[in-house]
Amino acid sequence: MLLTLEHIQKILKAQEPQESTESLCQMLDYPIGQRDSQGSRFWYLRASNSLEEAKDTCPIAVGFYQELDKLSPEQASQWLVEQDSEIRGHYLNRVAEDKPVMYLLLPQAAEGTIAMILPTESKLITIFKFFRTHFSQ
Repeated sequence: MLLTLEHIQKILKAQEPQESTESLCQMLDYPIGQRDSQGSRFWYLRASNSLEEAKDTCPIAVGFYQELDKLSPEQASQWLVEQDSEIRGHYLNRVAEDKPVMYLLLPQAAEGTIAMILPTESKLITIFKFFRTHFSQ
């Protein structure tokens, strides 16, 4: 499925992270959207055709950051460098089935800067250029 600006608008307009996570799950047709069981700030989305199979898939980690509400794409790029140890530490401290295949970083507000990150053992790789969203409420 292609994720469009209309989809992103629906996700960002949700009032709570749980609502945004549920919207993402519906759009991606992922059966599981849940908090990280180890208590981090991330929500996990798991893909599969069934709930049982989904438990054995590596998740997409979704994090909501108030800092991304106001940062420009250029500022967000620098901010991400500062977040490297937190995100990479999260990735490295998980068992194999809980290691995210991707991090989706979203603003907490209905507008802001968004980033998609691929984690590796040694560094974070930005796979999606930062972009600024703005939607009327």
